Amino acid sequence: MGESKDKSNNNNYSLTVIKISGFIISIWAFIYIKELVNSFSIAHVRLYVWIVAIILLLFSWLICSLKTNSINVLYSLFILFLIYSLRAPADSFTSYLWAEDGCNLIQGPIDEGIVSICDTAPGFYWVIPRVIGYLCYKLCLFMNAMAILPMIQGLVTKVVAVIGVGYFISNRFDWVIKERVNRFVISLLVILSIPYYASDVITCDLSVPFILNFTVFLIGLDLLCGPKARCITYLEALFLCAQGLSNAAAPFAAIVALGALIRWLLFRIKTKNYEMSKNLVGIIGTCLVIICSLVQVLRIMDSL
Repeated sequence: MGESKDKSNNNNYSLTVIKISGFIISIWAFIYIKELVNSFSIAHVRLYVWIVAIILLLFSWLICSLKTNSINVLYSLFILFLIYSLRAPADSFTSYLWAEDGCNLIQGPIDEGIVSICDTAPGFYWVIPRVIGYLCYKLCLFMNAMAILPMIQGLVTKVVAVIGVGYFISNRFDWVIKERVNRFVISLLVILSIPYYASDVITCDLSVPFILNFTVFLIGLDLLCGPKARCITYLEALFLCAQGLSNAAAPFAAIVALGALIRWLLFRIKTKNYEMSKNLVGIIGTCLVIICSLVQVLRIMDSL
């Protein structure tokens, strides 16, 4: 009986997402077809992109019929990516970099290589955007196609942002909202509420850590309010360290990690279980997050 109910919910979720995606893709197609008419010189490029997009869409609908959790999550992320791209359609095909993206994210790898990830720009560290810029630069260098660097960098940035927001769709948060389709709608609202200005987070790749602050919030929600008291995992520690060294909200990451550790310690004291050996990774990870956040805060204070 329970299995039949889960299957029914899964089917309803798939149908709902497919209906939403069909509406979104129709709007997306209209906008890009209009741009094709206005910019015939690059029509062949956009035509290839649309052929690939249609193939991906048909493939995603096909595998969505398998009704597995992982496929549904991947399909939802794909739809969120389309919606995110719809917020700034021309940005997907731009041949230009914003000034800060070019001089901070690309010029560094050209001049200094991987060491540039540790450089500061205006007043603090930007680890995540610099890693994205470095990988995109190396990829375009490998393909001998530097002309598509702005498009590749924008694509990777959007994928990172969508994964960060779409983390809420995963089963980890079914204790918050049981139905996944409702968590998808909330993630959709977050994507739609991201500010869109000439140099804001949608078109400026350097600003991706501001979107990832929502991911820090989700991690904190699970750690501090979730049904299980636990320390951070090594993946959460790695992300929080990188995020702490990527924007001015570094103390946020440290508070999340430290709060989870305190909650876990209080639970251990309450249950009189003082074994620490199995949670050394979480304890060490918490210390590293606090150190990274402290380094960022000191760098910011030094630049004032």
